[in-house]
Amino acid sequence: MRGACRQGGDIASTTTYVDYRTEDGTANAGSDFVFASGTLIFQPGETQRHIDISIIDDDVFEEDEHFFVNLNNARNERETPEASGD
Repeated sequence: MRGACRQGGDIASTTTYVDYRTEDGTANAGSDFVFASGTLIFQPGETQRHIDISIIDDDVFEEDEHFFVNLNNARNERETPEASGD
């Protein structure tokens, strides 16, 4: 499990979306780890979210390998207060 942290900006009143996607390095999706992609949603006030990535373990010895998690397309949505209908 890896974590993503939200820093800076107006954390208290905006929802932030960030897309993620795994990419092969020396480790390969399907044989060394399970491909993952999606969108992290940081609600107002949240500063951390986790990405679950499953590692495929087998009986074959291998040196340490790596893969990447790309974060992109970050965007904000400002929360608007409800209008009171007095």
